[in-house]
Amino acid sequence: MPVQDEELLTLGNSLILAQKRLKQTIKKLDRDPHMHKLYSEFLEEYESLGHMQRIPDNCYSPISQNNSTKLRVVFDGSAPTTSDRSLNDILLSGRVQEDVFNIMLRFRKHKIVLTADIKHMFRQILIDPTQRNLLRILWKNKHWEKPIEYELNTVTYGTKSAPFLATRVIKQLCLDESDAFPLAAEITLSDIYMDGIVTGCENLENSEILKNQLIKMFKTCGMT
Repeated sequence: MPVQDEELLTLGNSLILAQKRLKQTIKKLDRDPHMHKLYSEFLEEYESLGHMQRIPDNCYSPISQNNSTKLRVVFDGSAPTTSDRSLNDILLSGRVQEDVFNIMLRFRKHKIVLTADIKHMFRQILIDPTQRNLLRILWKNKHWEKPIEYELNTVTYGTKSAPFLATRVIKQLCLDESDAFPLAAEITLSDIYMDGIVTGCENLENSEILKNQLIKMFKTCGMT
């Protein structure tokens, strides 16, 4: 993560806030068994895929509540620590994304359009092990259980640098694979926004070539 090194020592303690947020989240989920089940399954999958691991104590990222009916677990990188500084305060955001207006203009000109989403894009990108102590959470399934401490291993929703990190990795993939998949690399560099590709071709033959190249190119780094 692009951390402002001189600001790193300004972070305070976030354990008490994380414990409070966890208590609030469990209390809310206890009133909705279905949502509680989905929430638990999401975090179980997170761990089983290696996107987080159990660890000893340190610094924590509170889990935000989301009031929409569709489940979306949010890690709150803007939660203040005891020094009133948050993780997002010391992260740089970066700028490598193509302008969405230009992408949509190009999209409207194609005779045949293609769209694709990269599954779990953020979570396919590992964080440097030396920085994972900045991405810690608490979780438990029942209010009477002792909280389990986890360390997030991958790029995380809710952190300011996440879009930059994901987009920069995709850019590097295109540069590395441009010889093997020239069409896919060119299109991805120009027509991707966040985890979605919005593009098109002038005929079915090129559309099929592009589709196959995109699938194969992203498979080289484990993405689908």
